[in-house]
Amino acid sequence: MKENVTSKRGITLIALIITIIILLILAMVTINILINQGIIGHANNAVRGYEVAEEKELIGLGYQNYKMDKLHDSNAELTVDGATVAKDDEVNGWYITFTKTKHNYSLSDNGTIEQAGEKWLKNQDGSYSKGDATIKIGDYVDYDPSAEASGELTYTSLSYTNRAENKNEGRSSGYSEDQTFDASTYNKGWLILGVTGGSVELISANSVGDYALNAQYGYQYGPDELQSIASIYGKGKGAIGGRNLTIDEVNSITGYDPEHPADGKNFREGTLAEYGNEVTYYWTGDDMPYGAGTNGKSWDSLKSHGSGFFWFEDGIWKNAPVDSTATWKNKTKIITLRGTAYNYHPYTLTERSPSQGGGYLGNNKALEALWHKEDYWLASRCIRHIHNQSDSGGANYELYYIFSNSAN
Repeated sequence: MKENVTSKRGITLIALIITIIILLILAMVTINILINQGIIGHANNAVRGYEVAEEKELIGLGYQNYKMDKLHDSNAELTVDGATVAKDDEVNGWYITFTKTKHNYSLSDNGTIEQAGEKWLKNQDGSYSKGDATIKIGDYVDYDPSAEASGELTYTSLSYTNRAENKNEGRSSGYSEDQTFDASTYNKGWLILGVTGGSVELISANSVGDYALNAQYGYQYGPDELQSIASIYGKGKGAIGGRNLTIDEVNSITGYDPEHPADGKNFREGTLAEYGNEVTYYWTGDDMPYGAGTNGKSWDSLKSHGSGFFWFEDGIWKNAPVDSTATWKNKTKIITLRGTAYNYHPYTLTERSPSQGGGYLGNNKALEALWHKEDYWLASRCIRHIHNQSDSGGANYELYYIFSNSAN
C-alpha cells in the first residue's frame, strides 16, 4: 500500500504539520486477568469433580437430542438444560456456559466436550462477569506496568541528534537530545476500555508524556514511534501487550463510519478537501502545480513548489522535479492522492457538535474513558487536501488526532 508525503520544504503539498507537542500518548494494554490474586478480582476456578461430570453428561444428552432433531429438521438448534449455548467458530461448534456454576465448555461438531477457560461474559447492564469477578467499562484498575515486567520499561526514540544525514529531518522537532519514555514512572491509573477476545483492554487515565514529531519523517515514522512508546506500558504482571490506538479502533467505539456519516454528508463535501476525493496534481509550465479532484473541484493557484514534488512510497522518499516543459494543454501528471482526513464530534457522528444539533449518543462508558480533556495523536496517517483560499496549498499530511472532545 502506498503512503504519500510531500515537499521537504512544505511547498504545494505541505509537509506534515506535526511540529507541535503530542499532549497524550494512549497506551492501550490488553490484560489477561490472573487466576490467583488477579488485577481486578479473584476468579475462583476450583470446581468439584461431580459438577463437571454432571454438566458434561447434560451436554452429551443435549448433543444427542440435537443430532436426532437434525435428521428431520435442518434448522434444529442445540440446547442444554441449565446452560446458555452460543455458536463458536473457533472450535467449529458451540460455547456452553452453565448459569448456576458459571462453568464453561466447548463442544465441537463431532461431539468432543472440553472444559474451557472462563471468558468474560457481557451482562445486560453493560458490565462483564467472569467467575466471581465483575468489571465495568470506565472503572479504574490497579495495574502497574513495572510490576514483574517481562521486558524493558524504557524506550528512546531516534532523536534529532542521531540523524546525522540531516538533523532537520529528525523524528523529534527542535529537540537537541533523545526523547526517552519510562513506564515505571507512570502512576496515574488505568481505565477499563472494553473486553475483546476474552481479554480486558485498559487505557491510560492520563498523559504518559509529551512527544514531538517533525515534517515528513514524523509522517513516515510517527505510527511506529507511537507504537514503540506504547508497548513499554504493556509488560507488567498480567499484561499481554500494549499499543497505541488507531483511528479504526476509535471509530469502532464511537460507531463513526467515514463512508456513511450520520448526516449523510461527506467530510467537507463539495470542496477539494472532501473525504474520498481523489486529486491529481500536474505540472503546467511553472512551479505552481494544478490540482483537479474527481468531485469536480480544482485549484489552479497552488503554492510555489520550486524544490520539486516529494512523496513517500514503498519505504523511501521519491521526488518529481519541476517540469518546465509542461503547458496547460500538455500537463505533466505528478501523482493522484485520495483524501482520507475527516473530523467529527463523538456525540453526533458528524462535524456538528451537540449544541448545533445532530443527536446525542447517550451513556457510552467506553467513549467517556476514551475522550480525555488532553489532546493526543493516534497511530494512523491521513491526507487532507486544501479546503479554500485561506489554506496554503496542496495537501497536508498528518497523523490522526483527538482534541477537545472531537476527533480529527
